[in-house]
Amino acid sequence: MLTKLGYGRDRRLTPALSWLQRKRLSKGTWALDATAPDLDPRLARYYFENETIYPMILEPLVGPSQWATVEALSVLTAAHERDR
Repeated sequence: MLTKLGYGRDRRLTPALSWLQRKRLSKGTWALDATAPDLDPRLARYYFENETIYPMILEPLVGPSQWATVEALSVLTAAHERDR
């Protein structure tokens, strides 16, 4: 979000960018760490204030993720532009 708001040049992002680069898989992609709203996908349903919640999982949590890879690359690209 910070890079999308134009703060990609802020040096305080360095620790977060280092973390993001360490999460990169060997083939240059990223995997999903969790599902939104961070619910355990192994369970069929969840109860929250008398409502049943069914998690929406677009990609498996193991292996490369197209969505995570696109977002990670966009962040790193925006941050790299700070060095220009």
